[in-house]
Amino acid sequence: MSMIPYRFLLADEHDERLIKNLVAYVSAFEGEEAVSLHVLARDVEAAHRRIFDVILDRGLDPEGIPDIVVEDLNLLPSMLRQADFFVGMPERVLDARELGLPACVEASAELFQLAQAHFKRLDWGLGSLSLQTEAKEHWLLTEPQAWEDALRVFLERVGSSSDVALLIRVSAEESHALHDSIAEWLQRRGYDLDQIPDILLIDDPAAQGAALFRHASAWIDTGEPLERAIAKVLGVRTLLLHAPAVITQKHYLVSAVVSTYNAEGFIRGCLADLEAESIAEDMEILVIDSGSEQREGEIVREFQRRYDNIRYLRTERESVYQAWNRGIRMARGTYITNANTDDRRRRECTETLVRALEAQPDKVLAYGDSIVTRTPNQTFETCSHDDYLNWPDFDRLTLLQYCYCGPHPVWKRSLHEDLGYFDETYRCAADYEFWLRAAQKYEFIHVPRLLGAYWLDDSTVSRRGDLPIIEANAIKRDYQVKYLAAGLV
Repeated sequence: MSMIPYRFLLADEHDERLIKNLVAYVSAFEGEEAVSLHVLARDVEAAHRRIFDVILDRGLDPEGIPDIVVEDLNLLPSMLRQADFFVGMPERVLDARELGLPACVEASAELFQLAQAHFKRLDWGLGSLSLQTEAKEHWLLTEPQAWEDALRVFLERVGSSSDVALLIRVSAEESHALHDSIAEWLQRRGYDLDQIPDILLIDDPAAQGAALFRHASAWIDTGEPLERAIAKVLGVRTLLLHAPAVITQKHYLVSAVVSTYNAEGFIRGCLADLEAESIAEDMEILVIDSGSEQREGEIVREFQRRYDNIRYLRTERESVYQAWNRGIRMARGTYITNANTDDRRRRECTETLVRALEAQPDKVLAYGDSIVTRTPNQTFETCSHDDYLNWPDFDRLTLLQYCYCGPHPVWKRSLHEDLGYFDETYRCAADYEFWLRAAQKYEFIHVPRLLGAYWLDDSTVSRRGDLPIIEANAIKRDYQVKYLAAGLV
C-alpha cells in the first residue's frame, strides 16, 4: 500500500520562528515525496522570496526539498480542515486542536527527523482505520505487554464513562489470547463487562500503528523513545503510565475511601478531619464523586493543592457500595477504611485500629466505639454527646443478630482478593453482608474506645424508609442458614 501524502500546515508571522520551523521541516524531509508543507502568509510573493532565500543561504538543493506551497493567510480556517499537522501561531494552536488536529508552536528538527523515520517504518494507512466505538477520546497503548498496569490505571481514572476508550495495538496472532486474559482479569476483580468503557484490540500493527496515533487523544508512555517523540510531534497527550511508574508509586499503610453525592456541606470537614489524623502521612484519601450535582469537586481540588495524598474520581450516578468497590480497586494501602462524609473521627482513630490489626495479624477487621450526635459538621472533640455506640466484642452469633462493626471500621485490603467486593445489589446493607461473609472465615477485633462521632440523621440512606430493615433481615436469614451449615453457631 502506498503512502498517503501527509500535509503540514505552517502559519506564523513571527519571522524567526517561521524560518526555524521551515528549516527543520526541509532538513528532516529532504527527498521525501509523501509529505507537503503549506506555508500561509499575508504577502504570498514576499513569502516565496523569503523561503527561496532561506533555502539558498543554507546550501539546499531546491530540486531536492520536499514540496512547499505558499498560500494566502486568509485561507487558514479552511486549510486547518485539510491539514494533518499544524505548527505556528500560538493563538491558532488551540483552534487547530479543537478540530482534532495535532498542533504545536514549534517543532524541532530532531522531532521532524524522528517523524520521518516513523513514516518510513510504518505505513500511515490514513482513513483505513475504523474504530467501532462511540467514545470521544481514545487512549492508545502500543506496548501490549504493559496491558495490565495500563488497564488498571485506565479504569481508575475513567471509571464507567463511555466517553473514553482504550486502544491496545497488538498483532493478530496475539489478539485472541490477550482478549481472554483481559476478560479474565476484569471478571476476577468483579467488573461488570457491560459497564466498563470500550477496550479495543487493534490488529495488524505494521499497517495501522502510525494511523493509531492520529486517532489517539492520549498515548500511554511505555518508554519507547521513537513513539514518545512521535506523540510529541503530533500533539498527542502523553500519559506516564508505564509499568515502572506504576510499580514505584507510593505505598500507603491505609486507604480511606470517601463516597460523595450532594455532600458539598460535609466534604470540607470530612477531608480536614482525615488530614488531621495522626496517621495522615501514611494514608491516602480516595474521593469517589458519584455524579454529584453540587461542588464537591471544587472543594476536593482545593485540598489537592495543599495535600499530595488525595485522589479524586468523578463517575456517573452510582450507589455507595459501587463507589466503595471502585475506591478499593484504586487503593494502594494495606488497610481500607470507609470515611463517610458526615461522620468525624478522633485524631488517632485510624492509627489505633491499624495498630490493633498489626498486633493480631490473624484478625482481619477492627472497630471501635462511637459518640452519637445530632448536630452536623462538628469535630470529634467539639461534638455534642446525644448517645453512645458501645459495641460488643466480636461474636458470630451476635453479628447474626445485628451489625455492630460501627461507622468507621478498618479492614485488610487483602480480604477483597479473598472474598470479593461489596454486593452491589444491596442499596443499604451491603456492608453488613460483607462483614457476615468475612466472619465465616475470619475473626474481628473490638477496640473498646470512643474513636469517632456518628451523625444520626433519619434522611441518610442507611436509615431512610423500610429498605434498610428489609435488606438486613434478608441477609440475616441467608447467613443463619450458612452459619448453621458450617457449624459456626
